Amino acid sequence: MKLNIKKFNDLTNEELYRLLELRFNVFVYEHEYIYNEFDGQDKDAMHMFYKDDEDIVATIRVFKDTKDSAVMSRFIVKKDFRS
Repeated sequence: MKLNIKKFNDLTNEELYRLLELRFNVFVYEHEYIYNEFDGQDKDAMHMFYKDDEDIVATIRVFKDTKDSAVMSRFIVKKDFRS
């Protein structure tokens, strides 16, 4: 597995699609939590994600909060990779 850290504009179309697909599958299908995944904040976030070959298996987005702190959200690990 490889850790990737990218700004929104540096994500490939495929990476963005896979990130959103994973978030939707976990939050909506597994957790049955219906909400608007497209909250407008992805463009301001750093996206950290692990890839297993081309499959994204974990992701989190990170925002700068203050000079010395950050806010993390949308932390997900694909079901097959949780332990």
